Amino acid sequence: MQKRRKLIQSLFFMPFISHAGVSYNKIAYSKESSLSHRFKLSLNAYSFNGPLTKKEITIQEVIDFCGDLNLDAIDLTGYYLDNYPNVPSDEYINSIKQKVHEAVLPYM
Repeated sequence: MQKRRKLIQSLFFMPFISHAGVSYNKIAYSKESSLSHRFKLSLNAYSFNGPLTKKEITIQEVIDFCGDLNLDAIDLTGYYLDNYPNVPSDEYINSIKQKVHEAVLPYM
């Protein structure tokens, strides 16, 4: 436990060591060095837990919502899929994949 704690504490200083003498804040927030290429936006279906569990919306509508926002990914979370806790059919999984493909394709 102590070794892991020391390792985690030592990792805190890695960004400062790697930029030897250069202010880390200036690099991270300068206009010349945009970090936007490193971040992808996604949504977890749990964000719609209330409406999904009350059957007010469907998982397909959540996929459409993510497509409308041009999000990079969605975590569907298995317990919102039909027939949970049973394994969904291949046809159902393929329909979900097709829906995701349709929602994302217009933005590619």
